[in-house]
Amino acid sequence: MAKGTKIRLEMDSAHKILSKRKLGKGGKAQKKLLTEIRRATDPYVPMDTGHLKNTARIVPSKGQLIYPGPYARYQYYGKVMGPNIPILQDGMLEGFFSKAPKKLTNKKLKYAGAPMRGSHWATRAWAARGDAIVRAVAGMIGGKAK
Repeated sequence: MAKGTKIRLEMDSAHKILSKRKLGKGGKAQKKLLTEIRRATDPYVPMDTGHLKNTARIVPSKGQLIYPGPYARYQYYGKVMGPNIPILQDGMLEGFFSKAPKKLTNKKLKYAGAPMRGSHWATRAWAARGDAIVRAVAGMIGGKAK
């Protein structure tokens, strides 16, 4: 009768392995990824006064990059919200007024700094700089990007 071989395998828990590589929820790798994405998207974010791009914040514990503000969503999708009611002063157009709830129209927004700055800035930045972002995060955790 053949004798078998006994093998004892001791491994760290998945949580410990991920933590060693800084891959835990809200860990350094998550923060690095979000920081690199924010850096890459910066030149693509619409900028009039700079408020939208300058108020972006990262939330590593949730894996989010947030552009706060009541207008960030429609800026991202690039469509005018309405209905827009003209405000006239002495027969001259002074601006527009729109009551809530606003709805998307089919009219595209015009951006200062276009075509680089404009709608879908995160998607466009990832297409242009995604490989560099992956390399930066991989390098930080001791890996290699393919």
